[in-house]
Amino acid sequence: MSDENLEKTKNFLLNFKDYEDLKKRYIDVYHPNNEKLLEELFDSAKSSSDVWNLTKYLFSNESLRIDKLQRKMENYTIKDIVNLINANDLNNYKRIIISLDNIDYNNLEDLEKLNIPILIQVKGDKGLCTLDEFKNMRKIFSDFRKSCETYTLSPVEKVTLAYDYVKFYYYNREENNNKTESRQLAKLLNTGNIVCEGYAKMFCQLLKELGLDSYLVYINEHVRVIVNVKDEKYDIKGVYAFDPTWDSDLEMAYVAQEDGVECYKIKSDIKETDTIIEKMPSTIRYNFYMIPLLEYSKYFPNDKFEKILKYGTTDTIDLEGVFAEAIHYNDNKPRNNETINLLMQVLPKTKKIEGYNNEQIEHFIENAINIMNQDRFGKFDKYNLVSNVSRS
Repeated sequence: MSDENLEKTKNFLLNFKDYEDLKKRYIDVYHPNNEKLLEELFDSAKSSSDVWNLTKYLFSNESLRIDKLQRKMENYTIKDIVNLINANDLNNYKRIIISLDNIDYNNLEDLEKLNIPILIQVKGDKGLCTLDEFKNMRKIFSDFRKSCETYTLSPVEKVTLAYDYVKFYYYNREENNNKTESRQLAKLLNTGNIVCEGYAKMFCQLLKELGLDSYLVYINEHVRVIVNVKDEKYDIKGVYAFDPTWDSDLEMAYVAQEDGVECYKIKSDIKETDTIIEKMPSTIRYNFYMIPLLEYSKYFPNDKFEKILKYGTTDTIDLEGVFAEAIHYNDNKPRNNETINLLMQVLPKTKKIEGYNNEQIEHFIENAINIMNQDRFGKFDKYNLVSNVSRS
């Protein structure tokens, strides 16, 4: 089917409110030979433009589908892909579609020499990216990995550095309907648009670069991350939840209210009558860092799970098992002070790696812990976490 005919098909499908409507008013009446294809295309036509474009390219006769052949191969290289492409007459196609892992590849420049647009379906991501977007993504992740490899890091230190890296990004939803711009790693690193799924995937990918496995948790149109952390240096062994979106750059500040009370506020909560005493660094929040799994339901009480997916695979976790029981477990204890004590041990090293001096690190830790003590969006003020740090 040509691109033009696929676009006409899309416009036709948009006339029906749901698949049952399509089946009742068209399929059951006319019994078309392409019923199966219409069913496959329907959801794409009704969803965001990026999903439709992906579907259009995958069904198009004008795309050279090297990725189909790749699935039959194991451990293929860029050279293998180029050989497959050269075995076909490129004059018959407008674009080439290949499938790649989110890892470093040698000889990517050999793909550029083909002089035909190359679209890449990165495993684990929706949508397609260009070769330039893929190269830019791999440079960012490779640079992060190489910078960490210059230090001797424990698992908790790796997790903290990755968490801080993600938190530098400011939440920014795309204005158009192309949702891959904020959710697909190669796209969001190019556009700067990022939402919860983008934060979670980036955090997982950074952990993967450092040799750590993680899980994406999909809940109520939100996504967060679960990591099994084992660290002998800090005597840590457990499963923890992280929400880099809720701890990301929210332009926090320490303010004096009109009544004289001083407190921390995010930008959206600051009033005209508040006096800003000090603006906070963008990575200052650790309110949703290393939440013990047994306390998950206390911090995220309204979660309705869609799925838990091991990052980089299509393997889902059975929510009916022990894992789900731990997530839904809820006692009345506040978050353990061990998390605060852990931060006081880990941050001096990780912040130094990030370029802070000793005075800045001490001040950073003081503010970070005081923010944790204050509350979590006003929901947890009855759980005051005690620390030895107080603001002077």
